[in-house]
Amino acid sequence: MFRLLILCLFAGLAWLLYVWTQGLTLFESSFLPPVLRIVATTITAAFSVLSGAALVLDLGLRRGLGIEPNGAQRVVVFAVLTFVSSALAMKFLGSDIAGILTTSALLTAIVGFALQPTLGGLFAGVALQLDRHLKPGSGIIYDGLDTRIESMNWRSIVGRRRDHTRVIIPNAKLASEAVAIYPDDRAVRRDTFFYAPVSIPPQRIAKLVRELVSDLSYVENTSPVMVAPVEQLPELAALKYRVRYRIAYYFEIPEVEGEVYRRIWYGFQRHDIPLPVTRLYGSELRDRQTGELGYPEGYDLDNALSKAIASGATFNDGNRSSLRQSIESEGRVLLYGPSERIVIPSRWAGRRYLLAAGDLTQDDPDFGDRRRYGAFPEVGARRLFVHKIAETARIRQIADRLAQDIGPYAEQALSDAALRAESFEELCALSADLINDDKAREAFLADMLPHSSHRIGPGLVFNATRDVAGHIVSSPHYRAVDEAVIIALPMGCETSGQP
Repeated sequence: MFRLLILCLFAGLAWLLYVWTQGLTLFESSFLPPVLRIVATTITAAFSVLSGAALVLDLGLRRGLGIEPNGAQRVVVFAVLTFVSSALAMKFLGSDIAGILTTSALLTAIVGFALQPTLGGLFAGVALQLDRHLKPGSGIIYDGLDTRIESMNWRSIVGRRRDHTRVIIPNAKLASEAVAIYPDDRAVRRDTFFYAPVSIPPQRIAKLVRELVSDLSYVENTSPVMVAPVEQLPELAALKYRVRYRIAYYFEIPEVEGEVYRRIWYGFQRHDIPLPVTRLYGSELRDRQTGELGYPEGYDLDNALSKAIASGATFNDGNRSSLRQSIESEGRVLLYGPSERIVIPSRWAGRRYLLAAGDLTQDDPDFGDRRRYGAFPEVGARRLFVHKIAETARIRQIADRLAQDIGPYAEQALSDAALRAESFEELCALSADLINDDKAREAFLADMLPHSSHRIGPGLVFNATRDVAGHIVSSPHYRAVDEAVIIALPMGCETSGQP
């Protein structure tokens, strides 16, 4: 607006000077009046181009149609207005427009043939912008790969793929091909296929898998999760099932599909549903329900029993060895995957349960992030388990972050603190003690400490109650942090005393 005002003032001043010199005998034979006329006409043409562009781009596109003008649209608007203003200015100054246009037609044809790919991209970009199907932030499938559009210009579109590489797509190529566009106002539907034994009723499989998938982060739980058999496989004595669900963030599709298979494995293990295998396997492997159970690192039943007794749990059998034998022979091992809600199969209801390995937390996922959509979760949204980094990498992060506050001494100080710390939280606390500034210390702990609240380790003994949905859930509600091993204690093995 300020530039337009300046041009308007200069144009008015130039025309006033021209009119003034026209009326003076002193300047009748001087070169000054023609020069002032050319200058005034040029400034007026420039003012017309800028004001016309402001009207078209700002009032017409941005405010009228709600389209943010891009580089291609600006180039076209300025080119057209410049051509029209220049032609009118030359006509006003007495130039032969017809002769100029005839002479420039040949040059225009030559330049047009030479710039055919560039001009094709230009007009294709204009068409894409006018269609308003694509915009920065849109997700498309290009060359079979998910791509998020970062910017659009007069020649090409710049996108970013899952591996963070950038891809430059010419506008002409994008406009001439069929392109799948992810919706930006709803979750993306996805189908995942799995197999289950033909001997298990399909409705039982559908109910179990529906509950497992609905509990996953980034799965839109306000939409139905549909599970249905789609094919019979006699050679495997199995049915092929399709589970259909919606994912909030399309860039997380592979990760969510992996978590679906992870949840199905753990759910089948707890409900004694064997995973189908080919008949080429031996009969022992085919008949085995879940195969050899590999316990996670740190599994120690004796240690879990000792912690449970120390915390107040009273067992009827005081002999530790016979108690262990009773639990191993009559108890039932239930495995839970990372971030999975502790739901007890109805077959093992009415007992008490011992956490034998792994950690539990009373944290419940923030279901609000499931109503957001796009490429990536917003900052602070709950991530999937597969997004977590390794413990050694977390320690490396502490060293790098600590170096910002205490300098290059951070790595040696962290090595000394790691010898005394018994947990990651304690390592963070010992490292924070090395920072003298209170605000810097608080910022360090806020960045480094895990966002989950208090974790409960092996030795926890808890009850389970039926919720309003009919599920037998832990009381209070727990979730597994990593893989958790829970043992349904034998009936009468443990009293009703609270730990």
